[in-house]
Amino acid sequence: MKFGLKLYSTDISLIPGARELQEKGFYDYVELYIIPGSYRNTSERWKCFNVQFIVHAPHSFHGINFAQTDKREENLQNFNEARLFADEFGLDSIIVHSGNNGSFEEIIRQLGLLQAYNDVFAIIKEVLVKGNLKAWLKTYPLVPLFKIR
Repeated sequence: MKFGLKLYSTDISLIPGARELQEKGFYDYVELYIIPGSYRNTSERWKCFNVQFIVHAPHSFHGINFAQTDKREENLQNFNEARLFADEFGLDSIIVHSGNNGSFEEIIRQLGLLQAYNDVFAIIKEVLVKGNLKAWLKTYPLVPLFKIR
């Protein structure tokens, strides 16, 4: 089993302590949750931290919500910033939350836009849209959302 340390992209002051914990073997990777607007001021510091990263795109707490049509531009902008971090680390995966209080169809539509503009994988961490996941799976069996290329 591997253990990760979850940090925010703005947590650059924690890098020395995180490095010390890594050297002592307390964790195997850093899950870096991207705070919108942080790339310019933090990416170089994270790039110098020699650890395996997983990038986690912002979720509804920071304005990203793939289930809502009116968030489409903001979603794309925030996802693209997460993509910049993933590119810095040589990653082909980004964790995203699908969203809430919207429609499953909109999630599919917006993730399709990511496919068109980004050569990365998007991993759906969870589906939190109004309704019932089992009902969606009956309606949309094996929807190819887990690997967008």
